[in-house]
Formats: sequence, structure tokens, C-alpha cells
Amino acid sequence: MIVLDFIGVLAFLFSIGYLLYFLLKKIRKKEGLFSKKLFFSTFLGSFILLAISMQFDTVSGTEYNKQVKLNKELQSQVDTLNGKLANLKAEIAQVSKESQNIKDAESKTIEKFQTDKKILQEEQSTLKAQIATLKEENEDLSTKLASAQKVSQTTASSNQSSANNTQSAPPASTPQNIYYKNCTQVRSAGAAPIRKGDPGYARHLDRDGDGIGCE
Repeated sequence: MIVLDFIGVLAFLFSIGYLLYFLLKKIRKKEGLFSKKLFFSTFLGSFILLAISMQFDTVSGTEYNKQVKLNKELQSQVDTLNGKLANLKAEIAQVSKESQNIKDAESKTIEKFQTDKKILQEEQSTLKAQIATLKEENEDLSTKLASAQKVSQTTASSNQSSANNTQSAPPASTPQNIYYKNCTQVRSAGAAPIRKGDPGYARHLDRDGDGIGCE
């Protein structure tokens, strides 16, 4: 330690100075009492104090080296933690980017779903309108068909009744020996136009030969 070093140096210098002082006195042949006890106590004490101080300095140096080593280890751990922190930040940024991509994809999927849903709803509405139109047309055709069937049944019934009446009525006597000289006589008789097979039909009345005379 610094204090022990200072005291040890002072004691050493005092002992050396004390020795030199009495050597000079002896050279000058002056009388004086040299205290060996004082000299050796201060001289040896200075070495003891310096030795103790050196021991403390050694201990302090060892502690210093330990502190330096500990600081290096702590700095290494800090650097390692900083590296891990940087990696975590990079992973967080990557995860955030992927999360944003997933959100964007979900948004696009939802938007596409909504668009497809709207298109399907419009197509469904169109199909419903077409179905309603076809239903109305079918009902109209059914009504017309029912009316036509009713008219057909009525006509068939009327024809059947006429046929029955014709069959039940006695045949009228048709004159067989009718002769028309010209179309004037046919018209006067109310038989114009006269057809082939009718009573009084003759070839000279049908000039164009189509089976109908006096047209």
C-alpha cells in the first residue's frame, strides 16, 4: 500500500541518514553515542514495512487481474447477449413480416370470397328471375293447352253429335237428272260454284278442269 511504502522509505532513509551522520562525526573525530538499537530497529523496520507493502501490492495486483479477467468475461457475456438480442430482433422482424404477409393474404382471400359471393348471388338472382319467367310461361302454356284441349273436346263432341244426327236422319232424295246448259243457269239455281260429283256438274261448266265449275 502507498502509506506503508511511504513509512518504510522514511524509516530506511532515517536509518541510512543516522548511520551516515555518525560516520561523519567519527571521521571528524567528534564524540557521539551511536544507538545500534535505534539504527537496526529503523533499518529492519523499513524493510519489514516495504515487504508488507509489496505483499499488499501483490495481493492488489492479483485482485486487479481477477477484476480484469472478470470484466473480460462479463464483456464477453454482454457481447453474446447483444448478439442474441440482435438475432431475436431479426427473428421478430421476420415474424412480423411473415405475419403481415399472412394478414395480406387473408385480406385478399376474404376480398376474393366477397367478390365471388357477390357474383354467385347475382347469378342466383338472375337464375331465380329466369325460373320465375319460365314458370309463368309454363303456366301460360298450360292454360293455353287446357283451353285448346277443351275446345278440341267441344269440337269433337259437336262433330260426334252432328254425325249421329246425320246418321239418324233419312237420306234426302237428290235429283239425278239435272242439266245446266251454262253457268248462268247454275247461278240462277244457287248451285255455283258447282263441284265435280255435285248433281248437274258437267265438263263444259269447268273450263280450267280443276273440278270446280262456275267459279
